[in-house]
Amino acid sequence: ITTPAPFSYLRDAVVVRGYANPVNFDYYRLQYGGGLNPTRWVQIGDDSSKQVRGGTLVRWKTDGLNGLYTLQLVVVDDDGHISTHAIHVTVDNQPPEIEILLPETGQVLRGTSTQQMVIEVEVSDNFGVERVEFYVDGRKVETVTAPPYSIRWRMVTAGEHEVYVHAIDFAGNVAESDQVLFIVERP
Repeated sequence: ITTPAPFSYLRDAVVVRGYANPVNFDYYRLQYGGGLNPTRWVQIGDDSSKQVRGGTLVRWKTDGLNGLYTLQLVVVDDDGHISTHAIHVTVDNQPPEIEILLPETGQVLRGTSTQQMVIEVEVSDNFGVERVEFYVDGRKVETVTAPPYSIRWRMVTAGEHEVYVHAIDFAGNVAESDQVLFIVERP
């Protein structure tokens, strides 16, 4: 198995690539099992009697799966000898959860155009957050890659503004927060 890489984070449909081409080849199959040492295997697709040299072995639909899995390639030759190759991957089909803590909906903030306000969010994910992108008035203003997930935004323009956040986990699942409207007034 050449793709996906060992210990990678996966989601949705995954193209599994590699080699299944020994001398006296009969067939190969791909299967997965939960955890590091599975006690039960689930076959992905049908057995294939077509040799593969660095190409697509199977498309793995991971819908409904979440957690650590062992992905195993089993190759059988004409004499019944079995060769295996396994990698461990994390399947994550669950997007992060986001809550905007500051500002609060309808909050009125007073300040000059040089003052800053805090935008703070709480983000959680079952396997980890890669980054959090902050948007004000539809424009991305900053990206944060580690907690605490907060930024300081300069209150350049008075009036009503909206803030929302995108959170992206290690598998690429994206969650978008609700929009929060707030008002900037001059003192």
